[in-house]
Amino acid sequence: MCTGLARHEGADFATLNSELQIRMDELAQAQEEAEENNMEFDELDDEVKIFDELDPNEVMLNGDMFFFVSSGAQDLNSREACTVEAAAQLHPGRHIFVLFITPNITNIIQSHTLSVLLSYNNVIFRYIKVSKYLRQNIYLEQWFIESGFQESDQMPDHLTNALTYAMLNKFGGTALSFDVLLLRSISWMGDILPRCQDDLIESTPLTLKSKHPLALDAMEQMVHFHDSTNPKATGSYLLTQRLKKKCSVEFITELLFKECGAKSDAKVLTSEVLCPVEEDKHWRIFDPARTKLVLQNLKEHKSHGLKLWREYTDSYPSWGSAGKPTAFSSLAQDACPLINLRVGSINQF
Repeated sequence: MCTGLARHEGADFATLNSELQIRMDELAQAQEEAEENNMEFDELDDEVKIFDELDPNEVMLNGDMFFFVSSGAQDLNSREACTVEAAAQLHPGRHIFVLFITPNITNIIQSHTLSVLLSYNNVIFRYIKVSKYLRQNIYLEQWFIESGFQESDQMPDHLTNALTYAMLNKFGGTALSFDVLLLRSISWMGDILPRCQDDLIESTPLTLKSKHPLALDAMEQMVHFHDSTNPKATGSYLLTQRLKKKCSVEFITELLFKECGAKSDAKVLTSEVLCPVEEDKHWRIFDPARTKLVLQNLKEHKSHGLKLWREYTDSYPSWGSAGKPTAFSSLAQDACPLINLRVGSINQF
């Protein structure tokens, strides 16, 4: 069984394509053998099992990373998969859990994205029973039962926020986002509170130790901050307002220099670390005419990631067009080489 592709820096696309095809052939063969033996694919031994309900025992306390597919989707698109591959490449010693909320997902072997991500031995696909994790706290359970979030158009965002607090409280680690393409490792930073604006804490990527006071407080406050029309209400607004109140500050920037028990030893980041392109300039990331400008900006700030501003850019072609690379597609060559290769091979520009 292939153990996975750990790093790809400097590798040529022909080699990557060959390794990827070998990995996919091995997985397809394992599935065929299981079917011949009248076995379900998810009942194979641990070496072959690629999708199952999350077992808490497989999570490393304070050490793993989580993506949440909270929309009920059964697959990942190419841009989402790129963010997962980037995280896997940069953090080979950490599990990258991609957590679905449904046990019925696309056939992983046939998926253009999920099958590629299996090439990394630290990428793990699992599903979770939402109620199991949201009922660990009586206040979060109250939000889960009474808020009616399921009927809101903003359901995926609210659910992602709730799962972020619940999973970090239980396991610790890092809650990642399909909206941020990581460019450098963030493991060395410890607990982090990201910012894209001077006076607003972002809800992801968020790194906190298990039982961190901020995660505990956020779970308790979900029911009070819920606004079915505003996806940020239970995310960045909640975190920002609670930190201001509990730390007795008027502006979040004050926490760059002030210690506070509510944030414990979590580090408040400057906006350039993960959000070097401002919200009102989001279009530059996918505009071929602005590629050099964006890349130069990233280099000057030594940014560790790039917020993609999905709420505005989801409809933009991620890879631009042939011969006209965008900043995103240029970064994808190194950040997610296998997904980048697959996108090119099926002409998903």
